Amino acid sequence: MVDTVSSMRNRRWGYSLTSGAVHDLSVPDAIEIWRVNASLAKRLRDEPNVQLCVYDALVAQPTQLSHRIASHL
Repeated sequence: MVDTVSSMRNRRWGYSLTSGAVHDLSVPDAIEIWRVNASLAKRLRDEPNVQLCVYDALVAQPTQLSHRIASHL
């Protein structure tokens, strides 16, 4: 949990393909974004057209998970 909060505090938000504008978010705003995304991932995780990628798992097994993602695509 400490890593998650640290990431929220230190992250620059807003990077995207459509806009180069970045900004800081408050911890409560970042927590709300995390909460909404966690809820969405939980709700959709068993759908056949959804492939979730957990960062820690990708770091631990990059080849295996990269192949699984490529097969899914």
